[in-house]
Amino acid sequence: MKKFIVTLFALVIMSVPALAFEVKVPDFDVNISGKIFNYKDTEYPLLVYKDITYFPMTYGYIHMLGLTGSWVDGAFYLSYCPPDYQWSDEPAPAGQPVDALDAQIAQYPIYINGKLLDNSKEEYPVLNARDITYFPMTWRFAVEEFGMRYDWDGTLYLDGASGQSEHSILHAEDGKIYFDSPVTEDRRTEEGYWGFSTVGSKNYVFDTASGTFSEIDSLPYYKPRLDSRVDEKMSIDGNMLMYEDIALEDISEYLDTERQREDTEGVQTFCTEYRLGCGKLLLQVEMDYASKYANPHAIGLRYSHFIVDADRSVTKLPEPETGLVYYVDSHEYVGGRQYIGIRTLRSIGGGSHMLQSYNVFVLNDDNSLTPITDADHGSIMLLGQINGKPVALATWQIEFEGVSAVNDGYFYIEPDGGLTKFYPYVYAEEMAVADNHLYLLIRRNNTLVDACCGKEYSF
Repeated sequence: MKKFIVTLFALVIMSVPALAFEVKVPDFDVNISGKIFNYKDTEYPLLVYKDITYFPMTYGYIHMLGLTGSWVDGAFYLSYCPPDYQWSDEPAPAGQPVDALDAQIAQYPIYINGKLLDNSKEEYPVLNARDITYFPMTWRFAVEEFGMRYDWDGTLYLDGASGQSEHSILHAEDGKIYFDSPVTEDRRTEEGYWGFSTVGSKNYVFDTASGTFSEIDSLPYYKPRLDSRVDEKMSIDGNMLMYEDIALEDISEYLDTERQREDTEGVQTFCTEYRLGCGKLLLQVEMDYASKYANPHAIGLRYSHFIVDADRSVTKLPEPETGLVYYVDSHEYVGGRQYIGIRTLRSIGGGSHMLQSYNVFVLNDDNSLTPITDADHGSIMLLGQINGKPVALATWQIEFEGVSAVNDGYFYIEPDGGLTKFYPYVYAEEMAVADNHLYLLIRRNNTLVDACCGKEYSF
């Protein structure tokens, strides 16, 4: 199994020695996401070359800046990665303070957000010092590629977490993609805190045929295709959970527990109905104890999934292991196979949930589930279908915990269950399939990317 997450990115031995030159250690403060770091007496200090600040690509700095980096086959890969705010903020081990280091221009392949960089033509090239890759934080890289907040007033300000935007509204319909984008402004307090705040939003429509954007007053109301909440179809008859006149499950144990509670006002039932392409119905059912003290908060939340066949027979899908919760995230009927995307969450304290992974399953004729698995990817998110194949985002771990700039990305799911990569990993706030193309909304640099050909559209 390949896992391209490493703690320190060492220099690859080069066949032709590069010319070394002296590079200064900066004498100004550096503020990263609101914290000023004492970088001068670390083993790998920041450097300044041609008036641009260079950062060492150590584990601590990479994750502090909201990036992910990997070495493989003599090439260095660096991509934006949504930070989880749990990584160490210690940039590097302590070392003897220095005023300058000897550096060289990096001569190995370098990929930025999946794109090969021609380092020989860069005005501010990637460097090496003390056997560590040093990356230039120019406006082009920091802001345009990685979506950082970047400012200078005698102190260098970088906010590596700013690329993680608020959740977007995005959907595709009739060859058009509708989405919103926030309007933000920078702010800095007298105490030196620096960041940004959302002051509004704009709505856009993208025409896939012409490749053009238009700003619109409001987004059209979007109804999920063939899926709907059908709470009114749910009921409890004696000890039996019912969907219309179809008996789903005996819930005697659940009702007995409810009857022993002193703070409940009965059981509430909820249902989302998914009409599958194979003539089956998938029901996602929730049941709550309605509390007289905390209503409408859920107490004793439970999720179950049922398949209803055309003959109205019922199959209950396997329950998740203790502490996990499943949600249907998407479904696609492709090539005579029904694919179901599931979000797996870990329940915390009986009420809140933490995303565990995305998973894709094939629903077989007998209603059993066959998982789509891959040794190098622990999370596979079903996105839609293109040219008769399902497409998915596959990552080493879920985003916000760990991704690989090399291994991860956007894949076709082949009929045999294998994965074929067609676009490298790039974090996108939202993704949508339109006219047999996958579009990625990347708000940190205001682009919509066609992942099928790599073309970027700026809005």
